[in-house]
Amino acid sequence: MRAIKRKASYGILDGLFTVVDDAFNGDHMALELFDRFFSIGLHPVDLFRFLIDSAMGRSGESWEVRRLAALMLESKALALSIENVADHDYLFVALGLKAGSGARVPMRSSLLKEGYSTTSFIKFIPEFRRRIGKLIWIHKAMRPNPPAAGALREFIELSRRESKLSLARYVFEPEEVVERILERVKVTRGLVDIDPFQPKYARGKADRWIEELPPYESAILEGLCKHSRIYWVAGNTSSEINSLVEYPLSTVALVIKPPGSDLEFEIKRVGRRGSHPVSARYLEEDGTVSPPPHRIDGLSMQSFLRMESTAAFLIMSIYRRVHGEDSPTPAYIARSSVYEVPTPQGPRSIIDYFTHESVYGNGFRRMRTDLENVVAAFKNEYPVSIADLPGELGMTAYFLGYLAPCQAFISGTSSFRLDRLTDYLSSGGAKRYFRKLGVQPTKRDSKRFADELLEEILGTYVPPAFKYDSYDQYLTAAFSVPENRAQADESFLDAMAAIGRFWGTLLGVRGYSSGESFVPRNVGIKSVWECGRWKVKVILMDHDVLRMGPQKEKRFHAHTALSGMFTDEYYIMGKAFRMKAGQGLIESLGLIYRVSNRIAKQGMASFFERMEEGYRKTIAAMANDPGLQVFFNSDFVKRLPNWDLMVGSYLREKRKDGVEKWKARVRTLFLSKGYTAETITEHIEAIEKYSGLLGRYAFLYSGDPQGPEPGTQRVSTSVAR
Repeated sequence: MRAIKRKASYGILDGLFTVVDDAFNGDHMALELFDRFFSIGLHPVDLFRFLIDSAMGRSGESWEVRRLAALMLESKALALSIENVADHDYLFVALGLKAGSGARVPMRSSLLKEGYSTTSFIKFIPEFRRRIGKLIWIHKAMRPNPPAAGALREFIELSRRESKLSLARYVFEPEEVVERILERVKVTRGLVDIDPFQPKYARGKADRWIEELPPYESAILEGLCKHSRIYWVAGNTSSEINSLVEYPLSTVALVIKPPGSDLEFEIKRVGRRGSHPVSARYLEEDGTVSPPPHRIDGLSMQSFLRMESTAAFLIMSIYRRVHGEDSPTPAYIARSSVYEVPTPQGPRSIIDYFTHESVYGNGFRRMRTDLENVVAAFKNEYPVSIADLPGELGMTAYFLGYLAPCQAFISGTSSFRLDRLTDYLSSGGAKRYFRKLGVQPTKRDSKRFADELLEEILGTYVPPAFKYDSYDQYLTAAFSVPENRAQADESFLDAMAAIGRFWGTLLGVRGYSSGESFVPRNVGIKSVWECGRWKVKVILMDHDVLRMGPQKEKRFHAHTALSGMFTDEYYIMGKAFRMKAGQGLIESLGLIYRVSNRIAKQGMASFFERMEEGYRKTIAAMANDPGLQVFFNSDFVKRLPNWDLMVGSYLREKRKDGVEKWKARVRTLFLSKGYTAETITEHIEAIEKYSGLLGRYAFLYSGDPQGPEPGTQRVSTSVAR
């Protein structure tokens, strides 16, 4: 009888009452929200006022109910007619987007940092509706009064994705968002990592980057970075996509997706789940000796994080000076050295953790064997002077002295890495994802998963009018929707152009990453709101081995650079090089977007065109822009065109079988330019060794805009599914 009375008091039909009651564990405030939401005849302004108060928690609403109220507010805003200027005005003022009412009062200028293109009130309205209408199909399904039970469940599930709640950023305070994040992680003490050898161009760069962020994201980021906390994955940290705090599957990082934001933060690295969040690691799974950054499993090596952040700021600075816009790379905001590790007994110093069995727990002796082997490897590879302390404590000091465990905060990343997207959007992708989560998915779960992925990679998405039968059929139907097909092709072409321009720019400063910046697991896709519209960006991440032309010494080490460039090409082009580990960057994009051969060829043409554009603009800027030249050794800058001259002449003479004569002329010419005989010989040998690589991109050195020379291109243009 009690349940029946409750149903009657809220005016919700039996089926919907049960859905809401179950989803919110009988929370009467959730029931009250739906009662108002479904009410007929309630003036929009009165409903807006009620929903804003509820979303702000002014009556003690739970976080779950507040999220629901924020989504309802968005839904009711979308229900307004675009001509209803008065109610839009009220809503904007109530949310703090305007300083006062009236058509002549502009929107706040900070909205431009959020991706809007105007502060004109009238012009802002359609942009606002486009911004909050990204998931319009879920809102439209709630328009029938009452909606179907399935539509209501989807609405409730969406309310649990903070980053997808467009208006949540105006009703959730940054401080309480930080508090919610802290509830989902473990925290120990750390120390600010200050790099005394940081180049001048990187100093203060993080602060300037934070200043360019929207105030909301900036406040959240500053709240998380203060006190030099070290963050660790916890038992209640979710691995579900689009969680507020997400520990993505197959990673040791945390990503944070603030409410109502298209910006993502990453914390690198946060340990592994279980009783041993961090450990020593001597061997990889294939039995080979681990590379230095992997020798402390679960955390990062300080020297590599320092190099990565410096390299990232350098390429960002170069790219902005050359192209006048941001590079498709994230920013490294802060670093902290690890002082404590979480244990079942509470936080303990990292020295005690690695030294005492009572602190580390089971597996201690096995860990110590790995630790000793790691130290022996470091001593052999990088002999340095470290105080020789006796016993296990001394060995721990050696280990930590070499590795200096550290953690970094990165802004502007994407958890939707290409390797995962390729898997998730392939046959059985949903089953594999849910299996790793330990969940047996329903058809509704799999459909929702597909919709979330497609909404991210397309920017704007139209679900197919198709009764869900299987995951594969649903994806095929979704990509067949004309609007989605057009978005997929556009997003693929944009990504190809962005990668081409970035690589061309990097080559222009003789830069390379030895594949690390281009391997699919380190490249992500992100749906972003820019200039008043939704678009998709490709983001290149993990730049710990990114190197650019010499900054101190004047000599360009051609062998090292070309080796790194060749490996970059290997991971960009993929199957053209018969990769055994998986497809490369370009093919991954083709598989994700299921492009036709026609679009694939168009994408390759755009890739080469933008690659050449990026290269030539960089070479020109290096010659004429003092603000760019300061990043490099002055002799290197002066000699930069000489490399193109040498390579271009080699490629021409090689066709005429005149290589030996070419060598003689080059030696004479470059000796007259002040090169040493040793440097000339190194350049000649490097050019001959990597003649295939250089020949495939002869257009960079010859001025030929037609792309790779016919007969030399080994790159497949067939990246279609």
